Amino acid sequence: MPRLKTTRICAHCGHAFFPTHQRGQQYCSRKCLADVIRCPVSERIWDYIQRGDKPNDCWKWLGSKSPKGYGRIGGTGTKILFAHRVTWEIVNGPIPDGLLVLHHCDNPPCTNPIHLFLGTIKDNSHDAMHKGRLPHGERVSGSKLTPEIIRLIRDSTDGQYDLAERFGVNQSHISRIRSRQVWRHIK
Repeated sequence: MPRLKTTRICAHCGHAFFPTHQRGQQYCSRKCLADVIRCPVSERIWDYIQRGDKPNDCWKWLGSKSPKGYGRIGGTGTKILFAHRVTWEIVNGPIPDGLLVLHHCDNPPCTNPIHLFLGTIKDNSHDAMHKGRLPHGERVSGSKLTPEIIRLIRDSTDGQYDLAERFGVNQSHISRIRSRQVWRHIK
């Protein structure tokens, strides 16, 4: 049975149209798309942001999103920009080289400038670690150890090499477990 085409409304001019080729097609013609692209990003971005009722609420991104949930908007030419970076630059000015725009709220589609801050890659990793977003212990993909085994290693009087061979890890990992450099969350 052939699929019926559904009518869409052009995001620029408001006319109804049948999408021709693209699953997420938003514009009825190349002319409408060109009109939108000519409009500066700093003006277009507000059409895709839903502000919360309170000043401290997240501003939800309604447009296209990356696989990780961050808002995306077309820049000049074929360049795709992240929405939270664009709102940061509109409110605070250019982002210095080597810095990222990070979220206090840990909500990737949020574009509220008061939820954003600048930081390095290291700052981003520390932020993720302190907020518990990085996998650790048994949540790490391919982990051979469990909390029960960690407790057994710490309580054992066997040598590090013997324990390493028994559990399929290397001796230095056993040493780091016993000195609580790793698996610190296990008591």
